[in-house]
Parts: sequence; C-alpha cells; structure tokens
Amino acid sequence: MAQAAPDDEGWKHGGWLRGQGIPAPSGPHAVGCVDVMHLFEGETLGLLARLFYPTDRDSAARYPYADFCPHENYLKGYFSLRDWKLPISGFLGHLVFTSLGSPKVPALYGAPFLNHSSDHQGPKFERESELKQKGLHPVVLLSHGLGGMRTTYNGICSDLASHGYVVASVEHRDNSACASLRRVPVLGTHGKQYEDAWLEYYHLSPGENEFPVRHRQVLQRSRDVRKALDLLALLNEGTEFQNLMGNGFDFSQFKGKLCLEKAALMGHSFGGATTIMGMTEDLRFKCGIALDCWMLPIHRDLYDRGVSQPLLFINSYEFQWEENVRSMMKLTKPPDENGHSTCQILTIRGTNHYNQTDIPFLFPTFVLSLLKMQSEINQTAAHYLNQELCSLFLRRYLLRDPDMQGSVPNLDGCAPGHSISLIFGTNLHIGSVANDDNDDDVSNNVEHEDGTSSSMQMPPTAASVDPDPSQA
Repeated sequence: MAQAAPDDEGWKHGGWLRGQGIPAPSGPHAVGCVDVMHLFEGETLGLLARLFYPTDRDSAARYPYADFCPHENYLKGYFSLRDWKLPISGFLGHLVFTSLGSPKVPALYGAPFLNHSSDHQGPKFERESELKQKGLHPVVLLSHGLGGMRTTYNGICSDLASHGYVVASVEHRDNSACASLRRVPVLGTHGKQYEDAWLEYYHLSPGENEFPVRHRQVLQRSRDVRKALDLLALLNEGTEFQNLMGNGFDFSQFKGKLCLEKAALMGHSFGGATTIMGMTEDLRFKCGIALDCWMLPIHRDLYDRGVSQPLLFINSYEFQWEENVRSMMKLTKPPDENGHSTCQILTIRGTNHYNQTDIPFLFPTFVLSLLKMQSEINQTAAHYLNQELCSLFLRRYLLRDPDMQGSVPNLDGCAPGHSISLIFGTNLHIGSVANDDNDDDVSNNVEHEDGTSSSMQMPPTAASVDPDPSQA
C-alpha cells in the first residue's frame, strides 16, 4: 500500500521502548524536512515551524532521519500535561530523553528540495493539472493541538509531502505548546549572537475562566499560521532572510517552486479551531481540514459570519461530545446540486483523539494501554484512512482535480458500506441545531485541568469544553 523510502526501517529502530514507528508515507516521493525560525520586523517571539517537502529518493542514503523530539524540554513539557505532579515532570522528561533518546520520523533532515529533472515520476497529484508543467507545489499549513508542538504530526505532514505538498507545521507562541524554543539576542552583540529561551505551557488556575484564555490564544494562533504563509511567500520569492535555527539549509531551493494560490490550512483539536479562525481571517487559505476539532475557543460572532471556504471536519469516535459537535454543525452546509457539501463532518469508527497524532506509533501497545491511548481500531489503518480523506478533500477543493469533481464515496457517502470504518456525520445522537438568541446566558459546567468543576458564563457557541485540555 505505502511506498517507503529505500531504508524503510531507518526511522523505526530505537526510540521509546521500540514502539511500532510512524507509518511509511504513501506517496511516490521521499520526504525532507527542516526547521525554520524567523523574526519579522517589530517582533520579539518570531515564527517557528518545521517544513516538510518532497525530496529525491537517493537522499535517504545521504541524510539522517529527523528526531521526533529535538530537545528534552519538549518531553518535560509533555510530562507536565499528564496527571503526574509538576515537580517530577522535569525529571521524567530528562530521564526518558537521556536514557531512551528520541524516535526517528520518516523525513530526512536537511535533504534538498525535489529535483524534478531527476525524479521521473513527478508529483502524483499533478497528473491532471498545470502544476506539473510549471513544477509548482501546493502548500499546507498545520496547527498543533493544546500541548503539542511542531513535530507532533510527522505522520500527517510526511504523508502529504510524499505526494508533492510543501507543509509548514507551526509551533505556536501562545503558551499552548508543551514548550517552545525561542532565540533571543545576546546583549551587546547587536543581533549577531543569540541564546536559547523557552516559552512554557500555560496551566489554567483553579476556577479560572477558560474561554477568554483560549479565545485570546486562538487569535494569536491565527496570526501564527498567517505569518507562516507570509514566510512561504518570502521563500517563493527567493528573498533572503535570517533563519535563527542556524542549520545552514539553502532555502533558495524553494524559489519559484510554491503555488501559493493553492494554500490549505489544517489542524488538530485546538488546531482545528485555529483552522476555522485562520480561514475566516485570511482568504488566501482556499480550504481547511479540522481534525477532531475543539470548538471552545471560537466566539459566537464567527458563527454569524460563517466560513466561506470548503471545510472538512474529521472526528474521532471516542473524543467528541454533544455540545462540541453541535457547534460544528452550525458551520456545516447541505449538499449542492452535485451532491457535494463544502462543509461536512466525517467520523472514523473505533478511533480516539490520539489517532491523528504520532503518539500511538511511538510506544508499544502495553504503554498505550497504561496511558489509556490505545484505540479500538488498528492505529495504522486509522492513519491511512485519515490521510485518504485528507487527500481526497484536498484534491477536490484545493487542487480542483477533475477526477474528484464527480462522486467520491468516501467524501459524499454515495456508496453505503464503501468503508465500514467511516461514518458520514457523527456517531452522537444530536437534535436540530439553530443559531438563535435563546442560547444567551447559558451556564456551562466546565471541567478544568485539575479535575475540578465550576459554573461559568461564556458565549453559547463556545459552550463546548475539552474534557481533558492536555489532549486538545
């Protein structure tokens, strides 16, 4: 099914207790990746992202597979999100990082951008479009969930890049990442030397009103993904810029290679809310995919405006709850005359919230069971089905592939039983959804990170609350 790089197991050896390893990308190309950090004028936090892109297959013999965890501070941050007490999270992160190292991912760090003249296959998705003749690559911006980082979704990003997309996985600067690296100027060096500094995850205080915090963060996140698209524009123009990661990568390889007119935005959980917000604020994003979206950060005003671009919700079976899905349904649209809905909900049976991340592939089954992360469905099957849905949606609405403009069973539900793992809509029993004023002043019972509950007022369309914020 999947076409792996020549050293198929190169990223699977070692790692944390010899977990399964991230599945091989399914496209015809090997995948390269590189980290980029840039300070736009007047900024102090800057943009940090990992870029994934297609590369030549012979690069596997010359470049190393990238690390899932580039620094132990990320592991310390991950451990602080779970149920362990904060005083030992740093010790646990250090212990795992120093004793077990970091798992590898199916992307070659620092490999050159795809040389079309040496890759006779050409980008698979360009078969029916002008992109093939022009050698252009559409772009996807990815937003991580609450407590994630730029490397939490290597499986998704690498799979897209193997089909010819250039993917920018953003590490958000709003204190919603498990940790986030900064580079700050050393005093007296006039910007010629930098030192590391870290942004830490923001933990809600007991009884703190969550909506204002998350809404403020989603606005910052929307700015982050828009800045990432601005950076891709600089790369496409060939504009020189300072990469504070200092890895010596030649970014001029991207000059004239990106099709910025075909840009999509996608994200997981909190990143799903970021996707919705970013699309409404920047029409350069032609479509969006919200993976197991957490709707709490969205203000009710957005529902009044709606989302004009095509949007796909792909939900897990176990994570969602009624109020959250009701909020999604306020954005869905009925099918058009061709039977296509430009905003719809799909649900994958037997999945949980982690199936759209790398986490299930980094640990053996017994660890996943202990951490309550084991899904009912085979995790590799869930990954490839999720990727198939993303690919079909992007080919229809981003690439405008002629082959995707007719009936597509897995998008349109036109062939009952085509996929026994797919539900068109939600697995929850939900009544009619209306945007009216009767929902004003709704009091919502909110479960906080410490497990305590409180009653709080929030806009009715933000009434859905993540039952475990460390998973969002």
